[in-house]
Amino acid sequence: MVKVVFDTNVLVSSLIREGKPRKLWERAIGGDLQLVLSDSLLEEFLAVIARPHIARYADIQTSKRFTRLLIQISKFVEIRHLPQITEDPDDNIVIETALAGKAKYIHSLRRPASACFEEI
Repeated sequence: MVKVVFDTNVLVSSLIREGKPRKLWERAIGGDLQLVLSDSLLEEFLAVIARPHIARYADIQTSKRFTRLLIQISKFVEIRHLPQITEDPDDNIVIETALAGKAKYIHSLRRPASACFEEI
């Protein structure tokens, strides 16, 4: 099974709307992809979905169900904080999670829409 890390934007998009991130989420639920997650990445996701404007798109129950499923299907890894990899600390967490979990891909919305995966 292919190991993949979804950055926080992809996780939030999977929660609140249809589209490519949701399709990848469904593949992870179905067992086609192995999500790799760290406590730091989960904490970032939880902080984002707690923001008031997210409630317009996903109510508390939906967010809780999504989070429970995320925890259940993910392979958790312990990251070691490496020297500054990028200028953005949040990006560092994603990269460190991928490296610790030996993920083959990182999925991020920062790439062009046609690029679903970024191989590491």
